Amino acid sequence: MNALEELIKSGIDPSVLIPGTGLCNLPDTISLSQHAISLGCHGIMTLPPFYFKDMDDQGLYEHFEKLIDGINNPRLKIYLYHIPQVSGVALSIDLVSKLKSAYPDVITGIKDSSGVWKNTEALLNIKDLIVYPGAELPVIEAIKSGAPGCISATANLNSKNIGEVIRLSHAGNWNEAERLHQNVKKVR
Repeated sequence: MNALEELIKSGIDPSVLIPGTGLCNLPDTISLSQHAISLGCHGIMTLPPFYFKDMDDQGLYEHFEKLIDGINNPRLKIYLYHIPQVSGVALSIDLVSKLKSAYPDVITGIKDSSGVWKNTEALLNIKDLIVYPGAELPVIEAIKSGAPGCISATANLNSKNIGEVIRLSHAGNWNEAERLHQNVKKVR
């Protein structure tokens, strides 16, 4: 909690922040999420409950339902974090669709770090869901399909060039974006 407060005190506008608040238990996740919202953060990013590996879609749905009910804030915007190769828990397309339908103003988006383009593509087809690939490698194709950009760890090292690829793509300057993207891929 202190790290987020210090970041904001340093001059970062909280309305551009989507802190990761998915912790090892629901009460702590709720508490940290409430704190982020109280500081004015745009939204929160949360993992599925990674401590239960065999949970089915209904169990995952109930987890997110309890999370939303526990946070109980009309300003809540959740970005799901799909990284099954690390969390050990996958968020199915059906589950994400069901959550978006049940909570259209809360389930705002998803960071898809599955590394599987067909999964990202299917997520991009869910109405009004903001989808960020978890790497810059598919960012141009993702933008062509409706993504605003990507959320990539590599951007910590190469933010200027990745940002420029995104800017060029949104401007429709595809050839220049592709050219720069070739250099961006070399950093990864």
